[in-house]
Amino acid sequence: MIVSMLRIYELILELAKKDNAVPIRDFYKRKVGDYEVFINGNSVRHYDNLDIPAYTIIVQYGGWIEGVIDPFGYAFTGNEKAFIKTLEKELRKGDKHESI
Repeated sequence: MIVSMLRIYELILELAKKDNAVPIRDFYKRKVGDYEVFINGNSVRHYDNLDIPAYTIIVQYGGWIEGVIDPFGYAFTGNEKAFIKTLEKELRKGDKHESI
């Protein structure tokens, strides 16, 4: 659902801003609950046997890719609502998180 994608995108970028990682020119990685979020900046990045295209967000759960958001669209195979709740919970925390 496009509304979920926009909400996920918005929340991930809010976390990056909270971590003072904006603007993202290179690479940003963050653990959020049981998920890991990767945002790639302006060039292709090889990370953990994965080529991540420029301007792409990858969401992993348990080491498996659950979602991809890029300039061309979006795919999420996992539970979008659970991920959104996890992101919202993380944003409510008062302290900053060091990006990995």
